[in-house]
Amino acid sequence: MDLQLNKIEAKVEPQNQASIRLLHKLGFCQEGLLRQHEIEKGRYIDLAVFSKLRREM
Repeated sequence: MDLQLNKIEAKVEPQNQASIRLLHKLGFCQEGLLRQHEIEKGRYIDLAVFSKLRREM
């Protein structure tokens, strides 16, 4: 099945180095950091944003 997607996006906690290594291995590029983007366990956390474009696949 071809979904005709132009961009795939992933958001991970910056401390999650295993997930970040995997995203790099899969060809994702880091776009930026969403500071205090969501609440987890009663505190705000940052999220790193990664993406891969169709032309990069």
